[in-house]
Amino acid sequence: MLKIRKGDFVLFLWGCLISVFSFLLVFLMEYSHEVYIVNINVTLFSLLQAFAYCLSVAIIEEFLFRYLFLKKWIVNKTRRFDKRVVYLGLGSSLLFGFLHLNLDEFPFMQINIALSGVSLFFATYVFRSLGVAFGMHFSWNFIQGVIFPFEGSGSNLDSLFVFRDTSLNLLPEASRLHFLTFFVEIILILGLWWNAREQLKKSGA
Repeated sequence: MLKIRKGDFVLFLWGCLISVFSFLLVFLMEYSHEVYIVNINVTLFSLLQAFAYCLSVAIIEEFLFRYLFLKKWIVNKTRRFDKRVVYLGLGSSLLFGFLHLNLDEFPFMQINIALSGVSLFFATYVFRSLGVAFGMHFSWNFIQGVIFPFEGSGSNLDSLFVFRDTSLNLLPEASRLHFLTFFVEIILILGLWWNAREQLKKSGA
């Protein structure tokens, strides 16, 4: 059974920060030159709806693609690594990529989202918790489709900013630079895990 602990909420916030950083990396390199204007039609209620939608999508997909695959390691945090973790990670990430199938952007979008699946799987495994993965998944969708008007998860919702040029149809998840965010996320996850481990050692000393 999936149990939520106090520490999971802290990991959720760290996951949000990781996605903010990785999204900004793509945004600054590819989309910062576009002209954005505030959407005066957006309401607080629509933003709250968008928040709930993005959170529910993250919860459902993380449960399906991370928890069900890593349940034994999440429930038993002392369970050792074995080669099945690699096979499960590859399988769940490929499935995650093809869940977001977009023939117009094939294969770049599927490769990018599969890589995102790997980083989310990795975060879930090293922390033996869905906290970081929830935060990363939710934050990316919320920034991409609710704060900014990019195509992708969350783009069916009202966004806080819109393009001045309404003909634009940009999709960060299919960006050729998206692979950079994968490496950045892995490094940040490792750094966060290492720091958490060192803090645990100090508290137990």
